[in-house]
Amino acid sequence: DACVKLFAKREDGKWAFESNVTRFSLPVRALAFSADGAFLAAGGEDACVKVIKMEDRSVALTLQTRSKCVKSVSFDPKGQFLSATDDNGQLAVWALAASAADAEGEEDADENDKAAVEPGDCVMSATVAPVTAPDAPSTNGARWRPDGEVLAAPGRENDVTFFERRGWTELDDSRLNVRPSDDSSDDATRAVAHADAVAFVAWSPNGKYLLSSGKDCLVAIWDVAARAVVRTVKHDAVVCAAAWRADRNAVALVDANGQWCECQ
Repeated sequence: DACVKLFAKREDGKWAFESNVTRFSLPVRALAFSADGAFLAAGGEDACVKVIKMEDRSVALTLQTRSKCVKSVSFDPKGQFLSATDDNGQLAVWALAASAADAEGEEDADENDKAAVEPGDCVMSATVAPVTAPDAPSTNGARWRPDGEVLAAPGRENDVTFFERRGWTELDDSRLNVRPSDDSSDDATRAVAHADAVAFVAWSPNGKYLLSSGKDCLVAIWDVAARAVVRTVKHDAVVCAAAWRADRNAVALVDANGQWCECQ
């Protein structure tokens, strides 16, 4: 029914419907809570993202997108920005709070040159991710590093791209696109590139590792600093979601067929 529904866990451990949070006219494809749980971002085939204040279910912001379908949304861990990726591969970042340019590192700028940023302003827009279908398991999921300083997103060359928070420029020397090595003697550092488009990415809680899932049904776990693959997992279907454990280096994976597993 194109509604975003909220469920709460009862004392007996079962989940029960609590309320409708918001309604769209077309299917919802992406949801994300802010780090403090105060806001929920929702987007789908209505060509917009709604930022909902959970305290009273009011819509704090409605952010227009250029494409038909929003595939993923992600809050900056610091609560200042929201990113969204659409089915055409457009990555956009909006401000959620008012700030001056020097708040993002431009301390030497002249007072007259410091541009104010208002809530709802788009601070970055770039076509970086693959083209996908609204109902495809590939979500083009971009994710913020846990410290909020870097945004990782699927690239258009079966790779992963990174954007730094201060200036919103791409970190060209950090792309994860290492090709397979002919030398199989060192499996720990031998990087295996995806043979097809990357579907989404997910950071480990410590920011050391990044998971990438591809349309080739391969999941790769990268040591980002070393730009090396430390683990790969092959599935029968595209892995469309992942959740890292907060207490150790382990991650749960779910594929498009509903199968799940835990990798350590």
